[in-house]
Amino acid sequence: MIDEFIAILQLLVKTPSVVGNERVFLRLIQRECESLGLRTTEYEGVLEVCGIKDTDIVLSAHVDRNGLICTGPNEFQYAAFSAKFGADLDGSSVSERLLGSIEKRFINHSVVAYDPWTGAYIGQSKITDSYISPQQNNLIFNINPISAITPGVPLAYNDELSIEKNWISAQLDNVFSVAVILLLYRQGYQGRAVFTCEEEAGKSWRYLRAYFRRRDESPQRLLVLDTSPVNSEQDAISIDVVLRNRDISAEFNAPFTAQLVAICDALNAHYIKKDEYVDDPAAMGRTELGRLIAGSDGTMTGTTFQFPTTNYHTAQESYDMSSFEKAMSVLKTIIG
Repeated sequence: MIDEFIAILQLLVKTPSVVGNERVFLRLIQRECESLGLRTTEYEGVLEVCGIKDTDIVLSAHVDRNGLICTGPNEFQYAAFSAKFGADLDGSSVSERLLGSIEKRFINHSVVAYDPWTGAYIGQSKITDSYISPQQNNLIFNINPISAITPGVPLAYNDELSIEKNWISAQLDNVFSVAVILLLYRQGYQGRAVFTCEEEAGKSWRYLRAYFRRRDESPQRLLVLDTSPVNSEQDAISIDVVLRNRDISAEFNAPFTAQLVAICDALNAHYIKKDEYVDDPAAMGRTELGRLIAGSDGTMTGTTFQFPTTNYHTAQESYDMSSFEKAMSVLKTIIG
């Protein structure tokens, strides 16, 4: 199982999906799922995948990743916080809270510019410096010049999966969760999953709400997969699953979360609840699910299932694979 997962993850990591420019990545998921005989339907901001089994649990994962966007002549901004998405940002998400801490982490990192519609390669460069601009309220990057690049062109981190002993490292958020769902489908899962766009910019919950309203559905057992930053490498080793009772926005589905806790206990999987783990309540952040619950007045709800990582929101986000089989056993048990 681990070898198959790594193979899926290596492919996903190399496919660009900068927030707001996820089309190429969605096509990859679509091809993979259709090759397995699954039905796919694309809506604005959402790719739906369905097997032959109608279940009350709907799996979900975000497909966008952080990167750069060209916003003017030789001007490159952190894509998630560019003017395009400014109205959906309020400073409360984990992404926004981490901005200052990652200001210099991408210096000397290679980036690849690509056509947002076709995925065609435009050029490659290297980040030479970065700084937070108070005027633009964003992280600005200096890069070596790329000819013929125009505003609106995304630049993805030129990423590769690194494997050292039990640890894997790359820009795992959000490809890790997508890879988990694809692995489940390869292993015979026949339920429904929805892949969402623009989560890093705080917009994905709107696409989810529109998707469920279109279908006249009020899901109660939406299970959102994600990675979650923990305080130390030792915590990442010792914790198998990260759960939540809530985030800043809303309470999650308590019976659903309790069911996951019971499964963790039965399988001897070590879990934490993020809202009880963090010292500062604001560090819980404002998640896609919490926004959806609040934005639907509680008619749509669910809970989260997260994999603990270190170096969150960098190109060296790391996960200890010794926890993977235990976490997957919990996940497979809950989805049946």
